[in-house]
Amino acid sequence: MQDGASPGSQSPFSESQAAPEPQASHGPGRGPLRTIALWMVLLLIAGLLAAAQSLLPEVEEEPLRDDPSLRFLSRYVFGAAQLLKSLPQSEATVDQLAQSLEEGAKSEVDRLRMASVLAELRGADAALEELTRLSESGSQELAEDLGHLIRVYQEGSDSLDAQTQDRLIERHGWYARLALSFDKPPSDPLRRSVRSPALRAAAAAAAAVAAVGIAVPVGLILFSIAFMRRRKGQLKMRNAGSLNRYRGGSGLLLEAFVVYLIAFILLSVVGVMLDAITGLSLFAWLAGWPVLLVALWPAARGMELQRLKEALGWYRGDGFLREAGYGLVGYLAGFPIILLGILGAGVLARLTDDSGAHPLALELASAPTWRMLQIFSIGCLLAPLSEELMFRGALYSHLRMKLHYVVSGLITGLIFAAIHPQGLVGIPVLAAVGLALALIREWRGSIIGPIVAHAAHNFSALTLVILFFG
Repeated sequence: MQDGASPGSQSPFSESQAAPEPQASHGPGRGPLRTIALWMVLLLIAGLLAAAQSLLPEVEEEPLRDDPSLRFLSRYVFGAAQLLKSLPQSEATVDQLAQSLEEGAKSEVDRLRMASVLAELRGADAALEELTRLSESGSQELAEDLGHLIRVYQEGSDSLDAQTQDRLIERHGWYARLALSFDKPPSDPLRRSVRSPALRAAAAAAAAVAAVGIAVPVGLILFSIAFMRRRKGQLKMRNAGSLNRYRGGSGLLLEAFVVYLIAFILLSVVGVMLDAITGLSLFAWLAGWPVLLVALWPAARGMELQRLKEALGWYRGDGFLREAGYGLVGYLAGFPIILLGILGAGVLARLTDDSGAHPLALELASAPTWRMLQIFSIGCLLAPLSEELMFRGALYSHLRMKLHYVVSGLITGLIFAAIHPQGLVGIPVLAAVGLALALIREWRGSIIGPIVAHAAHNFSALTLVILFFG
């Protein structure tokens, strides 16, 4: 990062102040036809990425696929029930937990696995009733497993030999271990192996609810203060002060963003192909890092390096630590916007029956340690750096030449959401996050705040995935 304060901190413009017109420039990246062509390419790529999941041929799901949502719900319900055992009048709450679990089990495999949790909540008879009902449905795939589990709840886990128990665990994982430890004491190793992740999921869920409960009112207060100060002209937007200094390179910024999308796709495809050939999960991870070099594209095409730094927000502002702190404060102030996006995603999830989970997050739930570190490096380092430089740096600065910062932030946020692989359900929350990050960029000028806020957002989400599902 460049030393010194941001250019905007020296003479920031308010939204109402007119900036002097720059001198005409006919350098590379200029011209309306070129801009229109670049936008057509950009929207085409974003549209194809957004539609990629529906365009790809449907892959037949594995019969015993582990549903992450049910896994979390099952662990949470079991863990919460364990914590509630010592509390008086907890039966009604446990019954509500059991009802939510029954609603979450959709397939026959889900219901079989759910039975092991029902046994913990309502006793062995409740599990036997569910398993017997399933056995009468005539499922050939589950017939043998159903017979073994019915025997466990009738005669005890010791009625099955070690080979049969291992096969059950191989097919049903945590659920099978829960069933096989039903009659074991808390000190039993198998029992501990199912209680620990369940208690962790329940505690993490409680902590997440508490954190949101604090973040929402604090965010509303900060957002209200920022809104009122902005209306009174007391909150200066530092990015406005540097708009004119890179206005002539607007076309090059858009060009760099299109190159970024193309490079991202090509490098991702190459990385996946190399992983498939070698059997390693390494090349797809390595392929992402060269994308950072695309930020230098405008300089290679003739844009002055100093102007490019200002356009990308690549400067220290009031210093790295202060800008990082401002980024976190800005993220909290933008949390009400993000919460609206989360609510919108929840509505879409109910309508489409889709969780909108990121594939990397789902992989993280069962990834080995080395792969977990790769995913965290992508989510907390590569993604914040590359996406902020290109979305809140290049693309946002290009849009900001002509549009209000809220409109520029919304457009940037929608494109940001469209290219992510969460599908339709993920668009409201990702667009809201993108808008919040754009507002931080406009407020501070420096890209440090958005990068830190983005990294903190991803780190929190990935940590919760591990605590909930891992």
